[in-house]
Amino acid sequence: PQRPPVLTDGGVYLVTGGLGGIGLELAGNLARSVQARLILTGRTPFPPAETWDQWQETHGEQDPISGKIREIRALEQAGAVVRVSGADISDYGQM
Repeated sequence: PQRPPVLTDGGVYLVTGGLGGIGLELAGNLARSVQARLILTGRTPFPPAETWDQWQETHGEQDPISGKIREIRALEQAGAVVRVSGADISDYGQM
């Protein structure tokens, strides 16, 4: 299927609220369709990527953060490069 011409293969996309349901759905679409480089932001602090394995081992499958880590890793498996950043969209300095 044709994709909109405004999306660029390997383009960089900032998804605010990127760890919420809609944000992750949008990120998944971008990962699958254009192997995007994604910056997912949210106001809630998120553990650094280098601690994700340990987080999942100590918090278990049912933990909400563990679930988001699995979803982010699925985005990477789909071809995306993902960075997670804590930021409040209403704070100019953080954006």
